[in-house]
Formats: sequence, C-alpha cells, structure tokens
Amino acid sequence: MSLKEQDNLCGQTLLRLSASGSSILAELTRMSQNIPDVLTSSSSVYQPILFDFSYLKNSEEAERRVNTTTGDFAPSG
Repeated sequence: MSLKEQDNLCGQTLLRLSASGSSILAELTRMSQNIPDVLTSSSSVYQPILFDFSYLKNSEEAERRVNTTTGDFAPSG
C-alpha cells in the first residue's frame, strides 16, 4: 500500500505533516536571513533580553535577567 493512495488515511496524514514541517523549516530559514541589524548587533539595547538556545538549559537565569532589566526598548526615531 502506497502513502499516496486515497484510502490510506495514515499515509495521507503523514505526507501532510511532512509537508507542513518542511514549510515551517523553509520559512524559519528565510526569516533567519532577514533579522534586523538592531537585534543582532552586540551594542543593541535589546542584547540583555535576547537569548539563544542556551535559554533552554538555564531558563531561570534568563527569566531573572528579563525581569530585572530596566530601560526603554521602544525604537527611537
């Protein structure tokens, strides 16, 4: 039985799930190449509250940093 057969509900669901996952990955890749400079520069005012995947290992520390950070994060101009 092929995944593409109309009466194979499991196969059809698996194909749709796979297509959705590929679409999400493509969109994330596209977006990652268009990050504004204000968010990526090391002198950015947002730097203290921007995290990478290290957040997953030490979320308490990251939450503490966010909660204790003061300042105006509104864009200037």
